[in-house]
Amino acid sequence: MAKTFVSDDNPSLQTLSSGETNFRNLVIQYATALTLPDHLRMEALGALGVQISEGVLDSSTVQFILAIAMSLCSDPNVYYMDPINAAIFGISHHPGLIR
Repeated sequence: MAKTFVSDDNPSLQTLSSGETNFRNLVIQYATALTLPDHLRMEALGALGVQISEGVLDSSTVQFILAIAMSLCSDPNVYYMDPINAAIFGISHHPGLIR
């Protein structure tokens, strides 16, 4: 998480705390976007993607990428649950990984 949300090579406690706050806010915005009606959800996710990319991507590009990802996940020939289930199994059998 520090590599993603903290730009300092030798972060202080305050920097790490700020990174945690940014991450928490991002998760809250994501969860809020997912509760919106379909037509508003993609707009909110597009805006969130712009924020995450720090303006490198525009909202329409983010929405396009999300639409492709969603179509890939809905394809019954693309099975993505094995790695997800493996991660869940690993975490549940190694609770020390979560702090």
